Amino acid sequence: MSPDVCDLTLIDLPGIARVPVEGQPEDIGKQIKRLIKKYIIKHETVNLVVVPCNIDIATTEALQMAQEVDPDGIRTIAILTKPDLIDKGTEKRILKIVHNKVIPLSKGPKGKCGLPKPCPGNDYSFKVSSGATNIVGPRICFEGKILNDEARTLIADLGSAYISQLKFRDNWVFVGGKKTMAQISFEQHMKNERETNKYDSWPEMIEMEGCIPQMF
Repeated sequence: MSPDVCDLTLIDLPGIARVPVEGQPEDIGKQIKRLIKKYIIKHETVNLVVVPCNIDIATTEALQMAQEVDPDGIRTIAILTKPDLIDKGTEKRILKIVHNKVIPLSKGPKGKCGLPKPCPGNDYSFKVSSGATNIVGPRICFEGKILNDEARTLIADLGSAYISQLKFRDNWVFVGGKKTMAQISFEQHMKNERETNKYDSWPEMIEMEGCIPQMF
């Protein structure tokens, strides 16, 4: 358990049976598929699809089911197993899968700080989360490095408009920089107000991410 991350429940769903064995109903395959779809269709579910490297990922039935409910691959992660069983000469095919060129999936970090894709050119990457109640803790990432402790001593010098206005349980995120092409800052502030709070005595979580141009 951790106060800084959300709780997750891992549900191990049965494999898809094709031929019923003794005592199983004739439609066991359909029953299992209905059970699987009941869980993977939910938008809050992250689908982990385990695929052995020695089979064709494009014909994997479990991945096809995941694509039906998540066509953009936003909440699907493919896990490749048994790399020691691949045939000689198929290494390049496996690398294409690993590089997301066969079955495009969006889940999982592609750039620094968990951004969906790397920042262009020499831009800096960042991701800031304010946290929410005692479920999600605050987090500051810059260029792949977590800066929670160091950042607190730098904020006052970076031009925040809200740093002096923050009150008890307010949510606030800020990114600013001096060594950029222009004086650029990103900032959001969510006040702790009973009428607008999403979590009883806590406001809604704030999150920012993006790229900051470097100074040349």
